[in-house]
Amino acid sequence: MIGKRVVVVGAGCAGLMATYVLKKNGVEVITLESTAAAGGRCRNITRNGYNISLGAGMTEPQWLTTYNLCKELGITDEMVPVTKARMGFYRNGRIHYMLAKGGPLDHLMNLPETLRFRGMPLQAIPDILKLGLAMKKRLKACDIEKRNFDALLDLGNVSSYDYAMKYAGPEAVYSLADPFMNSMVLTRPERVCIAHLMALMSLTQGMNGMLRGMGSITAALYEKVRDSVRFSTQVDQIVIKDRKVRGVETKEGFIEADQVICATDAF
Repeated sequence: MIGKRVVVVGAGCAGLMATYVLKKNGVEVITLESTAAAGGRCRNITRNGYNISLGAGMTEPQWLTTYNLCKELGITDEMVPVTKARMGFYRNGRIHYMLAKGGPLDHLMNLPETLRFRGMPLQAIPDILKLGLAMKKRLKACDIEKRNFDALLDLGNVSSYDYAMKYAGPEAVYSLADPFMNSMVLTRPERVCIAHLMALMSLTQGMNGMLRGMGSITAALYEKVRDSVRFSTQVDQIVIKDRKVRGVETKEGFIEADQVICATDAF
């Protein structure tokens, strides 16, 4: 591919990473971002001296690609384990909080809040237990230590929504699957297969955060590739003729390319 031009559509985490890897390998690359900022769903804004994560707020220790990238970018000293965490559940017009991670003393001090928790209806608990048991039963056939999930291949076309509705019920979807998928992978259970959700939950080893927010990763990536990124440039169409990529159409005109990497939401 050396000597060819590549257009990357989207300057989120995936697009910036693609741009970074291509540039390291001597490829001419142009990255087009429809908004005025890089980072997509993994960036920060600053308000009144506070860093606010827009989208992704944490990463996980088992994602070695992320850790190795931080090491390469020289920002591993910013990665810290999350030892305390509270989760908020929106229900009946208000947010109900519950301590999700902490030590014995933390749980003891938060016991009154836990007892008052009304973030999900009581009738959801049986459905959630049924869903957990169904997932646990399927995972027994996998070799989690070797990260071999071939036993779940037949579930590749089964959405998390459909699986939860079949083996549990609507309360498991609306009280667990929907908020979990929204927070973990920033999408709806209808759009992610249940095999992905099972693998994600079985591999979880805790949470890590970044001192300046997860956006510090995409910010560091952007600094490496900023000369290749064009903002406020929306791609209207990827042009393919005679089964060959020709380039992309934008409101500013046509941009020729030998390859196009679409690093945006599929729709």
